[in-house]
Amino acid sequence: EKKAKGELIMTTAELMMRGGKNGKLWDTTAQDLGLMIKRIHLPLEHDDHMPPKGKPQLTDEEIAILEAWIKAGSNMTIKVSELDKNDTLAILAAAMFSNQEEAYDFEAVSPTTIESLNNFYRVIKPLAENSPALSVSFFGREQFAIDQLRELKPINKQAVEMDLSRMPVKDEDLSVIAQFPNLRKLNLNFTDIRGEGLGALKNLSYLKELSLSGTGAQASSLSALKDFPALKKIFLWNTDITNEEINALRQLNKKMVFESGFNGDTLVLKLTPPIVDHEQFVFAESMPLKLKHNINGVEIRYTLDGAEPDSIHSPVFRGDIVIDKPTVLKTKAYRDGWISSDIASSRFYQSRLKPQSVTLLSPPDPHFMGRKERTLFDFELGGQTLESGKWLGYSDKQQLDVWLDFASPVQGSVFTLSCFSNNRRAFPPESVTIWYGDDSLQMKQLEILRLKTPAKGDQTGAIAITMNLPKEPFRYLRALAKPIARIPEWSSAKGRPGWLYVDEITLK
Repeated sequence: EKKAKGELIMTTAELMMRGGKNGKLWDTTAQDLGLMIKRIHLPLEHDDHMPPKGKPQLTDEEIAILEAWIKAGSNMTIKVSELDKNDTLAILAAAMFSNQEEAYDFEAVSPTTIESLNNFYRVIKPLAENSPALSVSFFGREQFAIDQLRELKPINKQAVEMDLSRMPVKDEDLSVIAQFPNLRKLNLNFTDIRGEGLGALKNLSYLKELSLSGTGAQASSLSALKDFPALKKIFLWNTDITNEEINALRQLNKKMVFESGFNGDTLVLKLTPPIVDHEQFVFAESMPLKLKHNINGVEIRYTLDGAEPDSIHSPVFRGDIVIDKPTVLKTKAYRDGWISSDIASSRFYQSRLKPQSVTLLSPPDPHFMGRKERTLFDFELGGQTLESGKWLGYSDKQQLDVWLDFASPVQGSVFTLSCFSNNRRAFPPESVTIWYGDDSLQMKQLEILRLKTPAKGDQTGAIAITMNLPKEPFRYLRALAKPIARIPEWSSAKGRPGWLYVDEITLK
């Protein structure tokens, strides 16, 4: 079929196999499996990301099924029941669609109600077509608050699956989760659960699966689970519970399956990176360093100079470190019998000068307004994603142009602009220009800092652009940062104007 404009509508298997103006949707011979999977894995802010921003996003399970289906030959007629039971696609599909035939004794809520509760950080959708049962998933740890669960009271009877993995959920929050009486599956993996509050869930009479992987749950705290009437499976991967404790739990709860990941001495698990337990990464004078890990007995090694930590030469974190200067922190987790974690990196900024007033001479993009002027001096970084609401965004003919008034002469040594790069649409600025002076009508200009054209292997994430300030005092300072005019040829967005995202200015 075709629209009036001649755009192809892929409403049949034949049309989907044919593809669109950009070629075939998938390719079983390609390493990335082709266009569709490539676009699914693009960052959400990318113009070509699928599904588009604002629409419900695919879960990891749904993406895994698509990839397995393509690898298996993308057969559009075969049924799940016809697949070999040991086939990867059959296993994935069976796990995802296992609830579809269950009968529920509650009514469905209206699509309008579901739509009103959906947002970028919370996705609600039916488990299956024409099913009243709903699944709820949360995204964005920094944006999560327990009130987001309380807001779901209109669907508390219909929610049968809830994914809170990696959210900052604590034991005291479990009483709120207990207000969803029809939950069958609850995913609390890598939350802040310790286990003491699990008893609050015992009235969930339909709860069949509980995932506590990567949490601080202890064997002693799991004793409450024996009173759960329907609980059949508990996931305990990446916890500090020993083989002996798992076996003891199995003896006491013979009707339950404990998935621990410990299948003998030959199985070695990989540690997750240490957690940098800070809400703020910008400070005035000094701040204590806070690191933790969800698995007890883990040794955290760290460096403060940007070097990669190792298990021999790098110091062990013991909780007595104070940061008193701009720092690039790198950490790595070690424990006997485990594979060491990946390296986690964080940047700390020091800002001793704060202007009395900040004026944006050029407004940011309406979609990335942050807190306007306050964004630049609120001691809060934007985080590792652009969805935090803490970024000022500029592109094309826009540019960061900010005027600072310190009320009286000050003296600074270093100007730092904190920005974000993902090597797709977001890049460091093309150039930074600074003017300074005591007279707003007779400002002096520093030499323009021109940054080199970004290379494919350049650092991504938080980027710090620094410039030395003059030794003479100044009252006013104006900074201008231009986004790159054309994205390099190696990027998937080549030729387009780049985006500049800024979250903080610091002055030493």
